[in-house]
Amino acid sequence: MAKGALNVTLQNEAELLSQLNSLPDGGEKALKGTINQLRRRTPAWVAQEVTSVYGIKKAEIKETASKEGAGSVSLAGKTVDSLYLVYRGRVLTPTHFNMTPKQRPAAGRRYTVKASIFKGQKKALGSKVFLAASGSEGTTHIPFQREGTSRLPIQAVKTL
Repeated sequence: MAKGALNVTLQNEAELLSQLNSLPDGGEKALKGTINQLRRRTPAWVAQEVTSVYGIKKAEIKETASKEGAGSVSLAGKTVDSLYLVYRGRVLTPTHFNMTPKQRPAAGRRYTVKASIFKGQKKALGSKVFLAASGSEGTTHIPFQREGTSRLPIQAVKTL
């Protein structure tokens, strides 16, 4: 099972299933309610587990879970005993992981781009990484790296 996965166990599975089957609607209402509870609570559980390992804010993860196509939470497992949650988020730039410096320093000044991707471990992203303006106003700077020896093309540095 994946690290930080939520594990659900039932002690009286057979008894529970027989009770659900004996209900007039076959337990559909109870199952729908359980699924709705999982949908509501899952973003908070995922955010708590992710922030315990990575240096990212809970708000970033909850935002990703609420946007369509940005991330997904699914259930995995073959039986109720082996049920666990699987979270897949979008690929992020180091700006989400407490990157320093946040802006490119004045011309001619040397700098090293660092980020704490894993909680409490701030490391340099590499000697060839540089900051460049991104977006229309140029207020956000993200790290880039050249693909070859020439000036272009460049690629944005991505993390997890």
